[in-house]
Amino acid sequence: MAVHPVRIGSHVWIKGTTYLYGCVIEKDVQIEHCLIKQKRIRAVRREDGSVQPIRFYRPMPEGMDSVVEIS
Repeated sequence: MAVHPVRIGSHVWIKGTTYLYGCVIEKDVQIEHCLIKQKRIRAVRREDGSVQPIRFYRPMPEGMDSVVEIS
């Protein structure tokens, strides 16, 4: 049994390179190119009734003080 299972509701659209860990994805959600860890994702409807997609979500990086530009 997984310690942090992922639960995905009905009519969910997941596209591209997306990683989900320990999430609850409610119905009618659109996710594209995301890294999501232990979050509840719900559908947000726009004024025209369409669903606001979730794109390019990533948590804050760790260890950035170790990364420098090559000059």
